[in-house]
Amino acid sequence: MKKIFLCFVLITFITVSGCSKANLDKKEQKNKVESSRITKSNKEKKETYNSITEYQEIINGKNFKTGVLSIELKDRSIFLSIDFLISSELKEIMMKTKNKFYFTLADIEGQEKLKNIFAENPNYIEGDIKKLSLGDKYHLSQIIKIKQNATPDEIKVALSPENYELAILNEKFELVAVIIGLELNMIQ
Repeated sequence: MKKIFLCFVLITFITVSGCSKANLDKKEQKNKVESSRITKSNKEKKETYNSITEYQEIINGKNFKTGVLSIELKDRSIFLSIDFLISSELKEIMMKTKNKFYFTLADIEGQEKLKNIFAENPNYIEGDIKKLSLGDKYHLSQIIKIKQNATPDEIKVALSPENYELAILNEKFELVAVIIGLELNMIQ
């Protein structure tokens, strides 16, 4: 009888301790889910961002799409213009950014095909999303003077969209994102 009673106590103890461990695991899992929900909602509810650098990882092909770069030559100047789309998430975040950020259409870094053709460095365009808005799209335009002694071959290079990048810079004019492939229409 003692053996039966001891077996019964042992089985009960194992069952109870196993159940309480399962309950603890469930509680820990529930706490982790709640914690991740709070963290996620805190990120979503962030009121302002100091710099575009804080969210540079989401400036990508999913959230930022460009049309084909339009290039025209008039009176020794190159007229560049491009339309782009940004996701509603990225738009909201950009509009909550305290410090200014900038766009520029420039020579693809490392290729330097346009460097010797331009008479001046491309200007920076302030990233004021409201001012750049054209309905459901956004629009950038830039004028860059070319050197008087630029050859026809050099001008041909300057008229090719694949030689340009759309650079996005923070308030210190540091590069935070680059969009290349401006000869492709990603807006559809």
